[in-house]
Amino acid sequence: MRVLPHGDIIQDRDASSTMTKAIQWAGPMNVAQLNIMLDKLNLVSREKNRNPVSQQHYASDGFYVNTHCNTATKKRLLDRISDLLHLGWRVEIIDK
Repeated sequence: MRVLPHGDIIQDRDASSTMTKAIQWAGPMNVAQLNIMLDKLNLVSREKNRNPVSQQHYASDGFYVNTHCNTATKKRLLDRISDLLHLGWRVEIIDK
């Protein structure tokens, strides 16, 4: 998955890590304030979920990103974040 905000490229080893880095770039607090829900939890939260099914990645500043979804859903979430925060991202799924 690639996120290209204004020419920058964010790409990591997998979709979950890439999503986390994109949210770091956008600002975890900014994304948390959007109240985007995933698995009945805010996509970005300061709370570490104890549910073993939950897949959270540490972003920064005490925020965690819930990445418990498939790659297509991650793309849709990043597109939504870009739209709501007016970031101008183009999100692509890259086949390896």
